[in-house]
Amino acid sequence: MALAILARPDEPVEAQGLAPLPQWAEDLADGMVGSLLLVVDDTVDDASPAERVRLSIAAAVLSVVRPRAESGCDAAVDTWMGWGGSEPTAETDDATLFGWVLLCLLRRNGPAALRAVRAFSGDDGVGLILQDWTMSVLLSEPLLREAQSFHQLRTHLAHEGARPSHLLLAALVVQTGAGLGRHGVSRWLDAIAAELATTGTSRCTPVPPAHPF
Repeated sequence: MALAILARPDEPVEAQGLAPLPQWAEDLADGMVGSLLLVVDDTVDDASPAERVRLSIAAAVLSVVRPRAESGCDAAVDTWMGWGGSEPTAETDDATLFGWVLLCLLRRNGPAALRAVRAFSGDDGVGLILQDWTMSVLLSEPLLREAQSFHQLRTHLAHEGARPSHLLLAALVVQTGAGLGRHGVSRWLDAIAAELATTGTSRCTPVPPAHPF
């Protein structure tokens, strides 16, 4: 579903300002909203850390597609990453830690994000980007620093292997840091795509003054 969001066509729908998602993605989103509470209830006590991260990322992506379900999605993330959750360890794989850090940043929990960053076993570039992003949150630096971290991560993923859900989650972190609604995530990503397509620049697309969603 994250890939469907990122791969939307360029032709917007005038009433919404955004191109529609494929019907299968819309149906999937509706099904996820309807089953969210059941999934939380079935998994909250027994899910592994990796499962909690994957479920939480799915809920965060869902909140972009269905902004009206934002509170329920956020509550699900808080439950999976809070109640019954654990601290990252040396045994936690880097793929899980990647999502873990972004989810902590989404919840504006800088200390927890830093603990997850420090658990990375290696460094393929992601760890350094996330560490810088985490420090900018801990130090309450201007939002532009978070936007810069997002663009560094976006560029890195473009070369090292795309992860649509992580990229969308990273954009959501910036949006949340700006105090903006979930519906603005897709518009900001569209603005970035348009900038790259027309000027080819790597300049950090600013938020929020140039794109006050």
